[in-house]
Amino acid sequence: MKNSIKFLITLALILSSCSFRSEQKIIRKQFAKTIQLSPVQIVAVNTLINPQGLPVIAGNRLFLMNKDLDSLITVFSLPHFQYISQFCTLGQGPDEYNVPFLCQSNTNYLYISDSKKRSIISQIDTDSIKLKNKFELDQTESIISPLVINDSIFYCVRWFPLKYLEIAAYDLNRGKLLHSKKIKVPANEVEEEIFMSINEGGIVANRQALAYAYFSKDQIDFLDTELNTKRSVIGDASPEHLSKNSDKSKQYYMAGYAGKDKLYFYHKNGSIDKKSEIRSIEVFSSKGDCIVRYTLKTPTDKKLTMPIFDDINNKIYFLSKDDNEEYYFVTYNME
Repeated sequence: MKNSIKFLITLALILSSCSFRSEQKIIRKQFAKTIQLSPVQIVAVNTLINPQGLPVIAGNRLFLMNKDLDSLITVFSLPHFQYISQFCTLGQGPDEYNVPFLCQSNTNYLYISDSKKRSIISQIDTDSIKLKNKFELDQTESIISPLVINDSIFYCVRWFPLKYLEIAAYDLNRGKLLHSKKIKVPANEVEEEIFMSINEGGIVANRQALAYAYFSKDQIDFLDTELNTKRSVIGDASPEHLSKNSDKSKQYYMAGYAGKDKLYFYHKNGSIDKKSEIRSIEVFSSKGDCIVRYTLKTPTDKKLTMPIFDDINNKIYFLSKDDNEEYYFVTYNME
């Protein structure tokens, strides 16, 4: 509890010192430079069959869900992807999972949530790959985009079907809700399903910043410790006005990660046409300032799927597969 309170006080002081002015409430993305990155390493992986979800880095190791294996989580060392082990089995037992979900974290522990045991968060020691602790949250709703900061604060997006989305922050050690922010459906303006899809997104956070990136809107909201929006960064077009004709199939921010002092987002330009689709990595400061945009040169015979941001080694990894459904890790160096 003391660690949770100390962390929130520190984060509040940092965020309050960022001096967001009212005229900066909404700003357009303006990157001073765009750099094209080429692959520097491609490693074949023969231990993956059906990878699911976003991989997570903890303790300089990579953890990846591997759905069709008896042990669901595969572990690799970084940055060369040497296989270490597999763990995590399905079942109803105390150390088993129904539908495990990897949580992002800024420490050396791995955290796993279970969508069927919605209130239980497991803490895994990344050296021994053994369960170290379990935390029980005072909540029963479905959660997405879970992450843990400083081994003390648990952030997530909670889904209340056909009612609203809610960004929530919990004291991990006590399991109690600290703050929440509801994203409600406007009355008589749009169908609930469309609203929920357009406004669904993911949270990224470090010790200095909180941000919410939208999957189907070209927008990132930077939040304070009470989850109030302090700055919104939008793309070339203004945020879409929701209607019954809104296109929920558009994709913009597909993944994000908060490093020590930078935030990284995997961005698409919203195009449904694959030929005109542009994918890039957008990098922001913790205050929400645009730093650099990276475009990616893709290997001709491989498809980039899930990005993995390695802030320690200053690299971006992509899980990739070729036309034969063989999997690879593709590495880019950030400049």
